[in-house]
Amino acid sequence: MITFNKTLSGYHLLMIMASVDGTVSNEEEKIIRKYVKLNYSFLSNLEEETQLLANLPEELYFNHFCKSAIDFYGQSTPKERMKLLEFVMKIILADKKVSNEENKYLNELYNLWDLA
Repeated sequence: MITFNKTLSGYHLLMIMASVDGTVSNEEEKIIRKYVKLNYSFLSNLEEETQLLANLPEELYFNHFCKSAIDFYGQSTPKERMKLLEFVMKIILADKKVSNEENKYLNELYNLWDLA
């Protein structure tokens, strides 16, 4: 199984979190772009990754999210994980409501990163 580098796994986490409530809003896209720009300015071409995620069947989101979380965890510092978690929370709160799916994914992220 392929391991994503920290850059891609973080991007995948954010994109999936933005998608699980059924729509990716303009505000969520801005948050993701800001995260990438602040943390990975060398990563300018995300079209291939965006397309991969766009073609990912919804029933595979959760497993892909978990894999991305594990990959990110294995290559990041606690400070980097907290920074990413801040962006996850911004995405969740972008539409001023927390869906059941967003809550499920956030809880799993806490479990996988032993934050609970």
